[in-house]
Order: sequence, then structure tokens, then C-alpha cells
Amino acid sequence: MVRLWVALDVHKLSIVAAWLPAEGGDPVVERIESTERAIRRFVGRVGGPEGLAVCYEAGPGGFDLYRLLRSMGVACDVVAPSLIPVRAGDRVKTDPRELASWLGITPTEYSSGHQQHRGHITRTGNEHARRLLVEAAWHYRHPPRRSARAPEPDARAWQAQVRLSHRWRQLTSRGKRSTVANVAVARELAGFIWAAMTDQPTREEAAA
Repeated sequence: MVRLWVALDVHKLSIVAAWLPAEGGDPVVERIESTERAIRRFVGRVGGPEGLAVCYEAGPGGFDLYRLLRSMGVACDVVAPSLIPVRAGDRVKTDPRELASWLGITPTEYSSGHQQHRGHITRTGNEHARRLLVEAAWHYRHPPRRSARAPEPDARAWQAQVRLSHRWRQLTSRGKRSTVANVAVARELAGFIWAAMTDQPTREEAAA
């Protein structure tokens, strides 16, 4: 049973935590360092991991915080702003990278000095949606085709087919493993899905 919900605004060097006290009153807002020690001390100050649930917005900061909190026994959700219900007229800032982060198909990043190294994908977020997206991406290993008897395909769907099929062949011709190439194509496919969800103009419409 959840006893306390905490919302986090995660930045590179600091984290802002906000929650409503169980006894009521004004919201509590606290800024802490983004170090493991500071995070562990914060969890202790709010009563420990039992019954504690937190969430934060998917972004370029990666999922180190998610993994740390889960290892401590804290329930943690990483949310994509585009999938949060909003009232009519409200605007939510989002982009394809946030959707890819929510799907768990962005690579992990490790920094050492001024160098950045990329590892395996994060695999966080919605596992079912990620599996469907990766399975769909395998179809782009085939050249784009149009059936003479079928109706004209949607402009965005055809653009995706041409672009992603070319991307698949391009990556494998460079020596990338098929599984690595497929995840990269799945990331770009997420971008096309985001464009359709947010009514972005197609390339032809933007050039008109």
C-alpha cells in the first residue's frame, strides 16, 4: 500500500522532490543533490522505502536514478509527458526522444571525464509496447513495396517505409549486427509514431 507519493524533477546535478504531507497542509518541496548518498538519505528522511512511490519525467538524464530507487525497494515510475492525461487547452512539451525513453529503447550512457560511452538499451517503461515496436521494426529489412491492387498508402506510412528500410540496409552494410540495427530502426519508428500522434506535417507538407 502506498503511504506517500513523491514527484521528482530530475536534473544533472540536483533533484527537486515535492509531496503532500499525510496530515495535509501545504506541499513540501526539497532540493537534493543527485548523488547516491543524497538520494539514500532523502529516502530515509521520508520514512524509508516501504510504501514510498515516486515518479519522474523521461528525459536525457538516463535511468540510473530509476535503477537505484528500485534496488532500494522504492516503487518508481518513469513517465512520458505525451502520455499523461491533460485537460483540454493544456499544452505538454514533448518530443520523439521522450517517447523513445519511455519505451526503453534509448541506449544507456556512461560518462568518464569528457568521454561518453553508450551501452545496451535501458529496457525501462512499457515492456509490451517496446516488444511490439521492435517486432514491427523487423519488417523494414525488406525493400519498400507497393501493391498495384491495393489503395495508395498513407503519405507518412510510405515515407516511414522508404526511410526505415534504407536505414536498416545502411546499418547492416556497415557491419552492425541485425539486432542492433533493428533497435535503431525501432527508435526511428517511434519518431514516426510520435509525428502521427501529434499531427506533425509530413516532409512534403513541410516543403510546400
